[in-house]
Amino acid sequence: MVSRTHHKLVNPLDLWDIMESIPHLVCVSSPDGTTEYLNARALAYVGAAAGSDHRWAWMDVVHPDDAARALGGFAQALAAGTSYEVDCRIRRHDGVYRWHTLRALPRRDLDGTVVRWIGTATDITERYEAQEARTEIALAAIAAIAATIEARDPYTAGHQRRVADITVAIATELGLDDDQREGIRLAATIHDIGKIGVPVEILTRPGDLRPEEHARLETHPITGYEIISGIEFPWPIAEMVLQHHERLDGSGYPNGLHDDEIVLGARILAVGDTVEAMTNDRPYRSALGLDAALAEIQAGRGTRYDADVVDACVRLADRGQLPLGHPRHPEV
Repeated sequence: MVSRTHHKLVNPLDLWDIMESIPHLVCVSSPDGTTEYLNARALAYVGAAAGSDHRWAWMDVVHPDDAARALGGFAQALAAGTSYEVDCRIRRHDGVYRWHTLRALPRRDLDGTVVRWIGTATDITERYEAQEARTEIALAAIAAIAATIEARDPYTAGHQRRVADITVAIATELGLDDDQREGIRLAATIHDIGKIGVPVEILTRPGDLRPEEHARLETHPITGYEIISGIEFPWPIAEMVLQHHERLDGSGYPNGLHDDEIVLGARILAVGDTVEAMTNDRPYRSALGLDAALAEIQAGRGTRYDADVVDACVRLADRGQLPLGHPRHPEV
């Protein structure tokens, strides 16, 4: 167990009483991350006796499903000597896991060498569970919206499902995490919800639209945004729906946004939407084929479409891993 003298190496001030009184789990670790001291609250949480040997790996109490993420982030912090923060579940003495935010700050000597880590764990279980409940409500809202679209316009519903498959594949190729991919998938599933405000005869007309009809069609991102902006999502769903027809060079609609003004999910949606539309039949034309779709996004790479997103999509296509459903080619 770390003595008071050892604590003075951690901080020139005597913080012993402070660490014992704050409403968080407190841990002091050696430079390699080995636990050397736990405050009374932390001892009670893990079920260790005061005065016992605390030189055990803190990862032993992290939930197995969170271990790789927690350890990977801490390994990076150890290597760089930078601060560390992650949300993960920690096992209580009775075997129950509760969500905590772990934070660790390096303490350095006069030469800048890390000599100790001071870490805290703050219980966020109630907040996390409340967010989970809000997410469940949001998912139910999306399911209801998707059902409404399908009942009115089965073509649009099928298009959205295929775009969702493509965008998730691209997001995975880009290395986005599970949470980011889920938000993009859900946005893709309802990205054309605003077409509910467009007359069906415009959506299904086999020929070219008149200018006023085309202008009406281009209002669908705004209508979609207005429909879902009042729903509390843990992802920027409404922004992705609003921006999925924006283009990096400002040539898109409805707001002519440029570059980073467009959220990443919408930039992925723009490519997925284009590829799906060109590789499947539309009411006004037959499918143009995958080669034409890839040529389109590559022609707009870095100008209309995000270069990294285009490259990810092309790599997937080259490997035969782009989920296109059943695209038709012009010669079929």
